[in-house]
Amino acid sequence: MDPKEDIQAAAVREVLEETGIRTEFTCIAACRESHQAAFDSSDLYYICALRLSKEYGDALPEPKPQEKEIAEAKWMPLEEFLGSKWYTKGLYGSMLRTAAGTAQKVAAGESHEGLNAVKLPSLGRREETMYFAGMARL
Repeated sequence: MDPKEDIQAAAVREVLEETGIRTEFTCIAACRESHQAAFDSSDLYYICALRLSKEYGDALPEPKPQEKEIAEAKWMPLEEFLGSKWYTKGLYGSMLRTAAGTAQKVAAGESHEGLNAVKLPSLGRREETMYFAGMARL
């Protein structure tokens, strides 16, 4: 994330920068908190569910990996990805399986799982982002 950047904006921007694919934020599907980060600090790791921009229609755009950061980018079946040696077990595997389940339910319209986002004015009249589970009570 860049300074003063919302989680949802950072997720959409990073996907565009690293793959050339335009997306829209759906929800935060999982989050990891660690207190063992560099410089004796805490670290938060978010997995966001995104959907392809409507401009693509039903077509799957071809990823164009950012050469300086990514060696390869490709579409692959979810089960193949989750079954890779890196994600079959452990914290990141659990996070990815949980996030995938949340994203699938949200995409199918079955639930309001995950943390959704809405922009609201704060007491100082500055716009802030509220992340919430379920339906917002505005």
